[in-house]
Amino acid sequence: MASMTKAVTETVVNGSFAMPLFPYPELPTTDGLRLLTLEPANKFFDDLEGTLESISFSSKPRYIALSYTWDDPYTSDTEDRIPNWREHSVIRLNGHGLQIGLNAAKALRFLRSTKAPVPLWIDAICIDQNSITERNQQVALMAFIYSRAAAVISWLGMPSIDPNKTLPDIDIDIMHEWKSGNAQNIGPEFARAVTNPPKRGGPAKPFSWEWINQRSIKSRHHRRLISTNSYWNRLWIVQEVCLPRHLAFMCGGAIWTESVIWEAAKEMESLSPDVVAESSLPEIRRLRFAREGKFGDRMRLEALVEQFADCGCQEIRDRVFGLVGLANNVNVFARAAESAEPPRLDDSSMPQQHSHFQLGFIEIDYERSFYDIWHDLVRFMSTSSTTPLGTEAAQEEQENERCQRVVRYSGVVQRALEGNVEHELKFARPFPGLSDTPFIMAMGYVAGAILAFGPHYSQYVGSYQAQREWAHSLRQHYSSSRDLETLRRMQDSYEVDILYYSAEDLDRISALNSSKSSVWSILEGPEPVSLGDEPQDPDPGELQRPPAAADPILFLGTDQCMGLAPSIAKLGDLVVRFYNCNAAILIRPTPTAKKPANERWEFSKRHAIPPGPEFLSFQSGYYRIAGRVDVAEPYNREEDRGDRRAMSLMRNVERSLPSFPEEDPAALWEWSRGVYVRLDFQTLQQISAGIEIYGGVAEV
Repeated sequence: MASMTKAVTETVVNGSFAMPLFPYPELPTTDGLRLLTLEPANKFFDDLEGTLESISFSSKPRYIALSYTWDDPYTSDTEDRIPNWREHSVIRLNGHGLQIGLNAAKALRFLRSTKAPVPLWIDAICIDQNSITERNQQVALMAFIYSRAAAVISWLGMPSIDPNKTLPDIDIDIMHEWKSGNAQNIGPEFARAVTNPPKRGGPAKPFSWEWINQRSIKSRHHRRLISTNSYWNRLWIVQEVCLPRHLAFMCGGAIWTESVIWEAAKEMESLSPDVVAESSLPEIRRLRFAREGKFGDRMRLEALVEQFADCGCQEIRDRVFGLVGLANNVNVFARAAESAEPPRLDDSSMPQQHSHFQLGFIEIDYERSFYDIWHDLVRFMSTSSTTPLGTEAAQEEQENERCQRVVRYSGVVQRALEGNVEHELKFARPFPGLSDTPFIMAMGYVAGAILAFGPHYSQYVGSYQAQREWAHSLRQHYSSSRDLETLRRMQDSYEVDILYYSAEDLDRISALNSSKSSVWSILEGPEPVSLGDEPQDPDPGELQRPPAAADPILFLGTDQCMGLAPSIAKLGDLVVRFYNCNAAILIRPTPTAKKPANERWEFSKRHAIPPGPEFLSFQSGYYRIAGRVDVAEPYNREEDRGDRRAMSLMRNVERSLPSFPEEDPAALWEWSRGVYVRLDFQTLQQISAGIEIYGGVAEV
């Protein structure tokens, strides 16, 4: 073993290792993986040695998978206190040295037994990280790898070292931690349960944690390391914690079953709210709920992406790729080099009444653009995904539910991908294939019609007089004390938000070249056939924007609708909003669209019917999208997390007379705020970039 240390030391050049490329064994041609067999050792700092071999899943391999973070899960001074620690992060496999991360090396040393080899799967060793093709293929199998493991060990890191101790004392402490803990018993117990031949030809014994004798976590040191550990907020550990049949957690030489960890976390949550807020306890609770609900609707892909959009990862694409294997409503694949089409599932066994539910596919490819990944997820959600209504709902109900949620979900995915979709489209136009993509059908509701304009943004934030004049102008359009109080409260809250808008935020409030998109009343149905002319191309003059920074204008509309609009907005333009988010667009009638006569406004007041032009009637015609607007919220969104208001306005139908003064009940017309919005993908991306997302996974 000393010879290996010497050989490794000689590869250090200017403080860095220059390891030769490791010769990985070829993966099986069928679904399979590489397994590390970690050899036992008598001392903690003995060289790491083992074998690496390829094996197919059809041969039913038995192994333990390691869940860990590539970086140390919490700050440690181990490397500074142990000068030769880096040379201890080399493992010798099949006669060749392989440099691995420090945290992985620590985990292997504490996992290593003095008596029996340990069969392990660990991504940093078992996947050739320099091969994108292999990474794609193995990441597509990641869920299978963790679910097929006999057990999964979650490595929480090594206890910190007392900085006042000398190096010999540190070595003694580490050896004691290793020797006194249960972790080194994993190898023998695994061999006893799985590897040894069963008696009298019986079945192999299932692996269990019955031998772990630590039934609680009393040490304050261990509790602190658990509750402040960054492990809990890493993206990849979500499926690594949710999928295993048997899960345990290890910190240094100590090992606990999952029930012990969950119970300790619950006890620590009873501490003061300030302590909990500064800890990782909320993330632990989130993971526990996810594991407990792994067979339910929370494992829909769209719910997972939203729930874990804030988790840390080095590769942003993993915000999707690291979750698709866990999702119960989507399949994953890594396209072979010679394949041009994704695989297809045989759904001939599916009952006829459910034949319209098709399992979609998401491609794992780390060379794909962010736009392509976003595009695939949105198209999957809008065409194939099951919704919170469940698979028992009728096809029409499912389609409506997807239409209502697609704009919000588009924003969720863009947020998870950290704005890279918007960046790609902004700086890489024309984007390949952008004009060839199909349309997305969304549903929204008309929030109001523009009644008046105020100062431009730059004037409002820079002039006290402009603010006062705008506040006083509200009385010109609303007379009710209750309405005015609501508007003033909205304006006060909105002002706090817009004061901190960046140039990027303001630039999004702009005219849109959306000639391919259109809007019409839900009364006409999702596929109108008699609305007259399609939307025409907008006036080119409307799309000419000055090279200077965007300077949108404040507007006030009917039904307490207010916000910021692009400079091309006109009086009478309608503002359309979408479910549980602040995405909003400006729509304008085409030449053939029919708007209610002014006298109908008067009639609606007489009969307490909500006012006119923001309601669209049967055969009112097409409207086109003129731009994106920013809206102030009329109420506290935390009090309506399911956005009941939007759901109601998208579905309810009002009735009023077609004209004034005729009052013939037989002439009643139907009106609704609900609209269908047909969007090309470019427009959908533009109206959902950087939006606020309301509600939570339970509401979506």
